[in-house]
Amino acid sequence: MRPSPWIAIIAVGAACSEATAPQAIDIAAHNVVIDGTTALMAGDSLVVRTLSYAQSDVARWPVRIYLSSNPEISTQDTPIRDAVVEASARTPNWSRGPLEVRARIPPGMPTGQYYLGLMVDPDGVAGDTNAENNTARSTFRITVGVVPSSLAAPQPSLPADQSELAVAPAAVTLRWSAVAQAARYHVELANCPTAPATGAWWAGCAAWETWAEFSLGADSLPRPFFGPMVWRWRVRGVDSSGVAGPASAWRTFRYY
Repeated sequence: MRPSPWIAIIAVGAACSEATAPQAIDIAAHNVVIDGTTALMAGDSLVVRTLSYAQSDVARWPVRIYLSSNPEISTQDTPIRDAVVEASARTPNWSRGPLEVRARIPPGMPTGQYYLGLMVDPDGVAGDTNAENNTARSTFRITVGVVPSSLAAPQPSLPADQSELAVAPAAVTLRWSAVAQAARYHVELANCPTAPATGAWWAGCAAWETWAEFSLGADSLPRPFFGPMVWRWRVRGVDSSGVAGPASAWRTFRYY
């Protein structure tokens, strides 16, 4: 029995449709952090660092930074800065996009505590097709219009600054001095994909990228690390009202 010509036409049409369908684009928000004090007044400026990713054939994409009174970041929150991310490094699947910008608390921002929010491709101009991963928020909140905390900065103790650890994968415990009146601690951990392999590796990073933030009640943080890489970390105390004190100095270490 000969096949129907209509079946052949439908099959060819389906193949052409698949061949010409537009490629899906995925741009993903990873994190957003404040670099500096977390107690600000309306009208103050702050330095914000973000990290996002896109498919490797995407070289640049827009982002928007928000202040949000709740952990769900949306276009209903208060925008404080628009920017464009330029991909700094590419792999076969993804482009990495770190960004550091200065933003400003709106002059009329009500007193309160707010998350920093990040949204990639907020207006849809870059063609992002996956809305499930296009937002990220800070682990802890900034405080607007409240007297800054009187807490002292914690003092990191271990590992020693510029430590070189020859075993990877391995685990290291970050330790610091306890701070009077601190209810919790916030730890920021960053790495440097472009750090030099020799020489002053601790000072040769062109762009640190915040990898994770942690909020905990103890004065130490055990963490596993995998593969050779340069890391830095710092810690700050948080009082019982949720207002953070000053951050410690950065400490660096690496696995090789």
